[in-house]
Order: sequence, then structure tokens, then C-alpha cells
Amino acid sequence: MYHVDPLVSQRHHRGLPGITLLIALAGMVYRRNTVRKRHLHLACALLCGALFTAPASLGHAQTAPPEEDLSELPPEMRGGLDPELSGAGRQADEPKDPLRIIGGIGGGLSLRLARNLDFQQERFAPAFLDLYAGLILPGARGFRHGFTVGVSANLSGDGSFSLGMDPFEQFTITPGYIGRIQLDDSPVADFLLLLKVGIPLTVSPDFAPGLEVGIGATYLFLTGLGIYAEVSASAFMGGDSPSGSFTIHPLLSGELGIYVDFEVLP
Repeated sequence: MYHVDPLVSQRHHRGLPGITLLIALAGMVYRRNTVRKRHLHLACALLCGALFTAPASLGHAQTAPPEEDLSELPPEMRGGLDPELSGAGRQADEPKDPLRIIGGIGGGLSLRLARNLDFQQERFAPAFLDLYAGLILPGARGFRHGFTVGVSANLSGDGSFSLGMDPFEQFTITPGYIGRIQLDDSPVADFLLLLKVGIPLTVSPDFAPGLEVGIGATYLFLTGLGIYAEVSASAFMGGDSPSGSFTIHPLLSGELGIYVDFEVLP
């Protein structure tokens, strides 16, 4: 049977704490050196990255393209580039329509708002034929200005045999202003609104000046060809009645007809 000396065993147990302490101190030193090496490696990596990226940033800053001088370009070429001319550029992009030739032929009927019994007038004035032509000036697509000249004649007689007139005996020439309003934004208009102000001059059988204001709607079923409906109010200064009094003849008229509208290309 193996026998262990108690003194020897006690000496061995007394030496174990010293060895354990030495091993623990060695481990702490190793870990501390490892952390220091890691910190050193990280610092080296950050320094190398800063050295490599700094020249690239400086290169980009030095090679930035200079701003272009737009003052030497004409205004029409600077419109989309120069902020000061951005408004002018937008205005240049707005659609513009060229000169237009318009015309119409139609017929209508007038209601007398006041009858003069000295002339043996009926409530309805004679039916009339109206023919006009004009020009619409170049401008924006929405609202355009123009001028017209119209000629109209009576299609039926009026009054009595002694004081009245026969068909195609009364002729009126009307110079006037026309406003053309396009109701849609299409390059080829479908619906138009026409505003008219004219000075009708009756030249036969007697001279009688007047004033006329009208509004009409037009539908173009083909390019440049359509139909229109118009309502107008007018007043004519007539001659002296048989009783010797000065007369004024107010009328309310309605008209239907064919409308033509063609642009003049530059």
C-alpha cells in the first residue's frame, strides 16, 4: 500500500497558490499587450485611410468646373439657362397663333323693341342675309383681337306700298371689332366664342348710322369650317317720321350661319 508522507503533501499544497498567482499575472499582461496592439492597429488603419482620401478630396476640389459665362449668348439661347431670363424663356414657350382669315355667311331675324307706327312697322323686322370677312391678328392662343367688315341685305319687304321697301332694297355696311376666344387648349380649336362691336351704316335706300354689340358661339366640325349662332343688339338713327319727329329703331337679332377660319402660315 502506497503511503504519502503528510509533510511532503503539505509542502506541495503550500506551493500551488504561488504558481496560480504567477499564471494569473502572466495572463493579465498578455491581455493588456493584446488590447494595446489592437488599438495600435486601429490607429494605423485610420491614419492610412486619411492619407489616401485627403488627396482625392483635394483633387476634386481643385478640378471643379468653372461656371459658364452666359452673358455672351443671345437672350433667346439664355432663356432656359439664365435664372434672370427664366420668365422670358417661359413666355417664349407659350403657344402663339399666326394671322388668321375669318369669314361667315348667315341669315337671321330681328325683333323690334319699339315700333314706329308712322312707318307702319311690324313687330318683326325683315329677315336679313349677312356676309362678313375679317382678320384675326397674331397672338396668344386663348384670346385674339381682329377686325371685320360685313354687308347685309333684307330678304323680305317691310312696311306698306307707299312707305315700305322691297326685298334686297336695304343694304348695310358694318365695320367692326371682333374678339376671338378659344375655349379649349388644342392646337386646332373646336369651340370659339366671338365678341363683336360694330358701327352699321345703312346706305340704301336712305343713310342711317347705328351701333351694334353681339356675341356668338362657333363649333368647328372640320379644320377651318364650322357653324355659328349669334345674338346681337343694335340701334339705328332713322330719318324724320311723317309727323316730323326724330326716330331711333332698337333691334334684337338672332343669326345662324357658316363660319370659316384659316391661319396664314409665315
